[in-house]
Amino acid sequence: MELDLVLCYDRLGEYMKFTKNDVSKLADLSRLDLKEDEKEKFSNQIGDILNYAEKLSELDLKNVDITSQVNGLENIFREDEIKIFENQDLIIDSFPEKDKKSIKVSSVFNK
Repeated sequence: MELDLVLCYDRLGEYMKFTKNDVSKLADLSRLDLKEDEKEKFSNQIGDILNYAEKLSELDLKNVDITSQVNGLENIFREDEIKIFENQDLIIDSFPEKDKKSIKVSSVFNK
């Protein structure tokens, strides 16, 4: 198995550092408001991660089996069961805003 990594290189084949400008673009796309010192910190951290990934790409993994997980655990799902709640009216009555059999709650999204 070969590990293919996509790293940033310039036209001369030199590794390109992840810059504060790159962090700014990424923060804008993620709608994060970062301070200048945070941009510097994150550009260094992301650069370190990319450098480490580059070192990993040098490993010879030809004789290594593909592994998706190592602890032997499996997802265990149960069937969905419909359960009737006997006190629906009691719960609906406890809410300040309601409409027949529905309750009204505040929006969690910005308008």
